[in-house]
Amino acid sequence: MTTPFDFPNLKNHWHYRQKGCRRRFGCAITAMIVFLLILCGLLALAIRTAQAAETIPLSVILIIDNSHSVFTETDPDGLRFTAARLFLTALGIHEDADRHQAGLIFFGSQAETAVSLHTLAPTATHQYDHFLTSLSSATAMGWTNPVAALSLAREQLVHSGDLGIANGRSAILLLTDGKPEWRDNPTASETEAYMADLLAEGEQLAQANITLFTILLRGSHPDNDDVLAPWLPIWQTISRNTPSGQLWQIEQPNLLPSLYHDLLTTLTQQQTAGAVVQTALAEESAQQFPFLVPDDLANMTLMIQKSNPQQQLLIRPEHGEPLTAVSPTIRHHSQTNGTEEFWQIELPTPGLWQIDVTGSGQITVWEDYELLPTVTATMIPTTIPVSPTALAPHLPPFTVAISPTMTTTPPMPTASATRVVVPSIHSTQTPAPQQAAAPTLPKPSRWLWLLLPFLVVVAAVYGWQRHQARPLAAVSGTLFILSGGDTSTERQQIELDTFKKPAVTIGQAPADIALIGATATLTIQLDTTLNEMPIMRVSGDDGIQLNGRFLTQPMSLHDNAHLLIPPNYTVRYENLRLRAIQRNWQINPKQ
Repeated sequence: MTTPFDFPNLKNHWHYRQKGCRRRFGCAITAMIVFLLILCGLLALAIRTAQAAETIPLSVILIIDNSHSVFTETDPDGLRFTAARLFLTALGIHEDADRHQAGLIFFGSQAETAVSLHTLAPTATHQYDHFLTSLSSATAMGWTNPVAALSLAREQLVHSGDLGIANGRSAILLLTDGKPEWRDNPTASETEAYMADLLAEGEQLAQANITLFTILLRGSHPDNDDVLAPWLPIWQTISRNTPSGQLWQIEQPNLLPSLYHDLLTTLTQQQTAGAVVQTALAEESAQQFPFLVPDDLANMTLMIQKSNPQQQLLIRPEHGEPLTAVSPTIRHHSQTNGTEEFWQIELPTPGLWQIDVTGSGQITVWEDYELLPTVTATMIPTTIPVSPTALAPHLPPFTVAISPTMTTTPPMPTASATRVVVPSIHSTQTPAPQQAAAPTLPKPSRWLWLLLPFLVVVAAVYGWQRHQARPLAAVSGTLFILSGGDTSTERQQIELDTFKKPAVTIGQAPADIALIGATATLTIQLDTTLNEMPIMRVSGDDGIQLNGRFLTQPMSLHDNAHLLIPPNYTVRYENLRLRAIQRNWQINPKQ
């Protein structure tokens, strides 16, 4: 019989209750974590839906000149089809592919629709195969009648807008050798009449707010200038009179893939670092090409064009395994025995990546990306915000510079390649009276009480971190020299705490850390002026880069940052302690 003073049984009873409490507490914590994961997923879905609602749909038609002169003289190797395939495939793996649509028109003596306007979403595989089949089976079509092709494309784009399919931007990419022909030796009056028809078609494109990008594939024949002279002003007029329209003249068809890539990044409103690899390989052995991935990318797309389908590529993040398509954050597309390959990576790991190429042949890799959104606190607007489409008339015209050196094998781009922001194309159409409502989130008062246990745990963890993280009095952290100089400096590790100084210099002698052959010097300095919160700042000479951007003024230096010091030093900075201290200061800064 158990009495109130039966201490052994009472003790066992207490341990039993304690064990049950622990079990229930563990279950509660597990349930809370599951709830938070679901909540985060819903929030991410709402944010993604809101971003998708802001994406302006794109309808684009590619018009390709398949006249006899293009097939036999200007582009006998069919590189125009390679460029079109690259454009359409890249548009198909874009994250907003289901909101965009594309079409394909061939023309010669007449114009015909090879593929009607249709989405290139991953589910539309039949339509994508139709594009590939049409591009691979095109034949010569006689004379050159661009008016018929432009008229057919305009009718399809206007019709898609009437059906409510597009309700956004419309564009035409026209490739031609420049001189319309409909018979041998036309009379002067016939030529003037055709010129008038071409100008009239251009006016209708402008009235329909359809952007016209015209690419004149001139060829290298010395008589081409005289042949194109009467038509060139007309092409310039009808292109530039459309919203953000433009005209390009190129002599060699091998420039077409790069030009189509630049047009794609413009139409999809992406930014680009350009070609991070562009070279011809003569050896079968593997070769490595590094490129830098900054820490502020929402996603990154690698577009790869190979002259040899047997070339093999491995893409390696810094300190990581080669990319595979099994990850839910990675999209990959390639064709068997194909010459194009595409990788799209969400939230790519920052650092010095590497592309391993095995096999001979010409290869080009373009790196395109979207930056993470910058979150700023703003007041709730009391007026209707101005639509971006209303600002279109004030935007500068879209331009793409094609370097003449691209006709030869260019020098190997380095990891310090400058990132180029390509202007975006905006429609000048009047916005629809009714806009889709933005997704709404539940009021905090409905679920805040569910987060109270989590907030208590977070407060306890942050309090412990604040207790552990002591204020800094000097520069701290670790530098890893990843590459540059002689072999003795590779992978060298330098502890900045040992200097016990508020500022440490690295680079050209007589710096605190002298690098052999360095031609510039940077300074890492402790800064506590921002509400007394410790921050590492870095400044330096011209040519120094921080995370792929040139260091033109003092900037904050964060954990896992990458520094490039001329001529060829790559340095990584790590400081987990500083990160913990900064987090503590953000929670409870000194007053």
